Amino acid sequence: MNSLQTIKRSLFLDKEAMAQFSQSENMGKWSIFLIGLLGAIYGGLSIYQNLETVQALESPLLRTVLMPLLLVGVGFITVWLTVFVFSLLLWAAARGFGGAGILRIIRRVTSIALLPAAFAMPAFITFTSGGTLTMLHIGLALVALIWIYLLCVKALEATQQFETKKAYIAVLIMFVFFTSIYYIILPPVA
Repeated sequence: MNSLQTIKRSLFLDKEAMAQFSQSENMGKWSIFLIGLLGAIYGGLSIYQNLETVQALESPLLRTVLMPLLLVGVGFITVWLTVFVFSLLLWAAARGFGGAGILRIIRRVTSIALLPAAFAMPAFITFTSGGTLTMLHIGLALVALIWIYLLCVKALEATQQFETKKAYIAVLIMFVFFTSIYYIILPPVA
């Protein structure tokens, strides 16, 4: 099975594909690519969300080069930090429930588990910039969260050999903790 098929099958909750993705050294490169792709998507959506502000800049260099590069750069940094924190939380959930918790393997599957976050990014960017969330935003964010939750469960089943119930509980506890971290870090919307 080639790499793209493994990624696709992993996204559709195939435990064996998730295990293969976590163990293959070749998939480490794909993991980095997927994280970069998410960063580019986040940066591009940030440019789109702040288009009026970007276009209002007086300097053509600022408007066409520097500000878009800054927003894409912030997108990359945000996604890398999210993957780092999410990997640590998934590692803590694995270790806390008796798994081996090898961080290198967990970081790989985290890149797959966070891919559906692309659906939630418009809602996240709109919310943090003080915009009005639509039902579409909320619906896509819910789909993304549920999908990420299920992918994390499959990741723990595949990489830690957890039983299904144990994986669901570990990921639920991890999500509660992750949500509380974001609640503390995010600035209040004015």
